[in-house]
Amino acid sequence: MNRLSARVKSLRRQFNMTQEELSVKSGVGLRFVRDLEQGKSTLRLDKVIGKYAKLLPEMKKLIDISFLNDELKDKYVRLIAERIDRLME
Repeated sequence: MNRLSARVKSLRRQFNMTQEELSVKSGVGLRFVRDLEQGKSTLRLDKVIGKYAKLLPEMKKLIDISFLNDELKDKYVRLIAERIDRLME
């Protein structure tokens, strides 16, 4: 498993989501989520980045409704917004 695979899996688990729930919420196929988390080497990087960009706004929504204090929410939302911006450049 590579770093990206581990990170996606870790984030999914932090939000108590199944692979199926993640695929539905992010608009990607279940097979893609499974392959990504397993670090499948045949995934194309451009597709992975495109799909990851779809996941970031969903993560932002989950942070917005979480029980974090406002300061932490703002910090995480800013970080996610920065990553979305970088991916869209």
